[in-house]
Amino acid sequence: MDKTSSAELSEAINSQWQWFKGAVVCYVYLEDVDCEPDDRAGVFVRLEQCRWLTRGWTLQELIAPTHAVFFDARWRRIGTKIGLSHDLERITGVPSSLLQGNRDSHTPTDYSVAERMSWAANRRTTRPEDMAYCLLGVFDVHMPILYGEGGPRAFRRLQRKILKSTNDQSLLAWTDLREDRGAPAVGGVFADSPAAFTGTLWEGASILAGDSGGSIFKQRMDHSNIGLTAWMPLIESLSERVVFAALNCQIQHEGEPRSNPWMVLWRTGSGSFLRINLLRGMLNPSQIMSPALPLPPAEMVCVEDRPGTRHTQAPGDWELGRSVGILLAFPAGKQAFKKVASFPPPDDEDDEASAVGIFRLCRTAEDYYHGILAFEDSTTTTRMPPKRLCLFFARSKNYGKRDANGKWCWTCRVLPSVNVSLGELRDVSVSELGKICPEDGLFRAPVQETSLWRGVDQLGSTVVRIDHHSPVVHGTERGALNIASVVFDHPGGIDDVSPLSFLARELAV
Repeated sequence: MDKTSSAELSEAINSQWQWFKGAVVCYVYLEDVDCEPDDRAGVFVRLEQCRWLTRGWTLQELIAPTHAVFFDARWRRIGTKIGLSHDLERITGVPSSLLQGNRDSHTPTDYSVAERMSWAANRRTTRPEDMAYCLLGVFDVHMPILYGEGGPRAFRRLQRKILKSTNDQSLLAWTDLREDRGAPAVGGVFADSPAAFTGTLWEGASILAGDSGGSIFKQRMDHSNIGLTAWMPLIESLSERVVFAALNCQIQHEGEPRSNPWMVLWRTGSGSFLRINLLRGMLNPSQIMSPALPLPPAEMVCVEDRPGTRHTQAPGDWELGRSVGILLAFPAGKQAFKKVASFPPPDDEDDEASAVGIFRLCRTAEDYYHGILAFEDSTTTTRMPPKRLCLFFARSKNYGKRDANGKWCWTCRVLPSVNVSLGELRDVSVSELGKICPEDGLFRAPVQETSLWRGVDQLGSTVVRIDHHSPVVHGTERGALNIASVVFDHPGGIDDVSPLSFLARELAV
């Protein structure tokens, strides 16, 4: 191709997929691979270190042709794409079923947008814009080539093109992985690069395209100069401003039922929403999964698209630091209950953790954190005492006979109204908590008996479940965050409520 001609370059880039797809056979010369073809283990090791499998443009060269033959640096035949498909899947993430299939039985469109994006998540290109342009064929879209616009702008333009051709909302199941502490808490609707779709977010699960003909997701997404408009079910959090929006796609863990991923939204005063990244990438859409309860009715949601900008109503940057927090979700809504007190109380009225719905626990011993949230039924009449209940959360190290270093454990309890006034709740101590349920050893620090640490509890029709096995990075020198589901008026039992689980990331001190 003539790279000095912008028109010819644009035509060639938009046509490359068809060139490779129409080839009878493609020959792949790997200049940095030198191995004995009969040494299967050696071939895999060399392929794993091969530069060709890390470049953006070579993704379509791997997928598009029906037949491809690989050669090493000395032009020795290593194998074919079909014969090496399982090794190539382990290295690149591209399913072997796609690499083995013919043109009719398996195509990239058989896979969700997020999964296809993940194939390019760890690839690189010399020019930043090419990370978008090298994916045109993978998504069967065409767009003008504008070198100089920058990688993020080109990639967002690609996603807008994809949105016009599909209602697969896995396009929104990405995570901001930037580690710079100055990164904004509020971003645009779309990701800045394929790296935001890294497959590690789903912990070995598959993310599947949703059924646009379903009863909940009937309308297609639409994007304008204002932002993204879509119908999405919303789940409440502890904060009145933060909600979880279900996406029209599903995450499938082997041996487990499918669930919808979510993204975190901030409700503005004008009726629209902003997409927020809690803890700068620690908690995001593909890390949050739906409870076993039915999804609530969908609502028309308008998410403003302002990439790289700060909205005046958005929450500010903050650090979890060394503290421990719980993010609460209310799959069936808060009913008539409202939070009336907490221990510990927010640091101040403008506490950013409280603003985004995170309840910080109090550290009362080296290996013990706990906290209580008090709720009151607002429908109680003046003649009757208010109906109150408390949610107790704790994190402690359990020291077993064979574990001298201890193991961090989480627990939750639904308690009747605490035996102190709400005004005194901020001053309650661990010893006073023991008076509420003296037979329960939860209020001793640290706890010695694992049986006391349960991730679910029920009192009447109120159920609370915490992700007891969450892969949170534990340790007194690091912050930790977990998530719990609360249902106040649940007709079923404990087993019907699953926690909103998420993938946690280590936080810098």
